[in-house]
Amino acid sequence: MSKETLKNIYFIIIGIAITEALNRTIVMTNDLLTSVLSLIIYLPTIIRFTHGASLYLDKIYEKRRNIAINFISFSFQSIIFYIMSLYLEESLIFLFLLLVMLFNDAFWILILVFKKYEEFDKTLKQWLRSDTVFALFIILSLIFLAINLFFKYIGLILVLIYAIFATFWDYIRNREKYFPLQKPKS
Repeated sequence: MSKETLKNIYFIIIGIAITEALNRTIVMTNDLLTSVLSLIIYLPTIIRFTHGASLYLDKIYEKRRNIAINFISFSFQSIIFYIMSLYLEESLIFLFLLLVMLFNDAFWILILVFKKYEEFDKTLKQWLRSDTVFALFIILSLIFLAINLFFKYIGLILVLIYAIFATFWDYIRNREKYFPLQKPKS
């Protein structure tokens, strides 16, 4: 499978997921506050993961390795993002799916490192830390939900704050990977 084919499949599913999330928040919602809070968690997260996946796929295809594990992981990730888009109003399901997606990402990173497909560099360490802290915020939010539905908004707001922080932190920490400087042409 070519890099472009894999990227196109991934981007198509991600595009459908974002479209569905916007449609469900703007047109089809019965719980606007929950949908908007979930959407604000969803968008920076899906953008950050999609940008990272795109850059990573470009990198690995230069080396032609670990293609199968990446195809499986990124396919699963995009499908989870789509399913998440269907449950923006359902905090418990939405957050659980986000947790599943983060565990998938962390598991993918650990496989790459333990199989020695990748060095455990600054970016992979930061992604793994981010997944872990994000998961802790989600677990805390799920505890709030279990205690009382009133806490649903507090939990969502905590996750929302971390989602935005994680996105900015990831872009700041890894700016040279996300936005490499173009060398001037001679």
